[in-house]
Amino acid sequence: MKVTYTCPTCHGSNVQLCFPCWVDANDIDDKEKYELDAEASPEQDSTKGFCQNCGDTKLLDREEEE
Repeated sequence: MKVTYTCPTCHGSNVQLCFPCWVDANDIDDKEKYELDAEASPEQDSTKGFCQNCGDTKLLDREEEE
């Protein structure tokens, strides 16, 4: 299953999520690269998403594809 994150305002995919550091939201499937905590769920925290196009923090839209 592939998960894609987008900005709810501009619908762009140039977005980030905040774990201990900011990571590109659409690259988080590569957990070894970022050494992320498997229990972290920043997509559920409205202040932890960031759209680089809008320059603002927000809750990102999450879409799952099979």
